[in-house]
Amino acid sequence: MLVNNAGTAEPRVGAADLTAYEAMPSFGINVFGPIRVTHAFLPLLRASDHPRIVNVSSGVGSFTRILTPGTVENAVTLPVYPATKAALTMLTVQYARALDGRQGTARPAPSRIAMAPSRDDAASTAGRIGVS
Repeated sequence: MLVNNAGTAEPRVGAADLTAYEAMPSFGINVFGPIRVTHAFLPLLRASDHPRIVNVSSGVGSFTRILTPGTVENAVTLPVYPATKAALTMLTVQYARALDGRQGTARPAPSRIAMAPSRDDAASTAGRIGVS
């Protein structure tokens, strides 16, 4: 089993101010990082009787959760982290298909990162939603 669990919530920039340059490092870590690691481990996964890839994602990568009023994810307005986690979930599906139809697993984790514009706001938000 391969578990990819690296991620960053940077940049903390709203959609109206976001540039591609600011978004690239997050895609590098949250999307391209797991691609690199998975590619390196594909020979071992292919040799396994029960290959599994677990990419730790987030509820903010779910269209359903981020669009459902009242969910923690719905309050997230920063664009990059949700976009990278949605991409990671789709990659997981495609890796499962590539492994001869054997199931890979995307496991959205509860949002553990307060998606607020500043560290002070993040601490305040974390206290409100019970994140430690």
